[in-house]
Amino acid sequence: MTERLVPLSRLSERIKIEPYYYKMGLNGTYNECYVRSEIATQLLKVVTFLPEGIGVHVWDGWRSFDTQLAIYEATKKELMLKGFQGVSLERELTKYVAKPTKDIDHPSPHLSGGAVDLTLFDGNGPLPMGSEFDEFHERSQLDYFEEKKH
Repeated sequence: MTERLVPLSRLSERIKIEPYYYKMGLNGTYNECYVRSEIATQLLKVVTFLPEGIGVHVWDGWRSFDTQLAIYEATKKELMLKGFQGVSLERELTKYVAKPTKDIDHPSPHLSGGAVDLTLFDGNGPLPMGSEFDEFHERSQLDYFEEKKH
């Protein structure tokens, strides 16, 4: 981990963390969520635009290589149990999780602290967004609810 990563736990009352993979006990995790300083700055800006009582709930930010590898392998195994294999497995897998790499010139976003998994929260906890965190389903696709036929 580099010095340029910022811990989010004390950044603002309107930014709460719940280190999801740490709670799952994955290798290489910490009881903290870290992001690049630029991302932390943007999160601080975001919360100023949210209505009173609403904040940002962070599940995950920077990941170690070991954590990214564990998530990748677990997701791959889950998809294989659903019958995916070969090219279709790789295509489906890349929809949900980046392949871990040690190439410092082309890291996956979480390995550099440049990605953050989050939702919004109110006094009752995380707000429902239509799918669960880390739900590997078409509902998790970026444009699912915009494209959904009613």
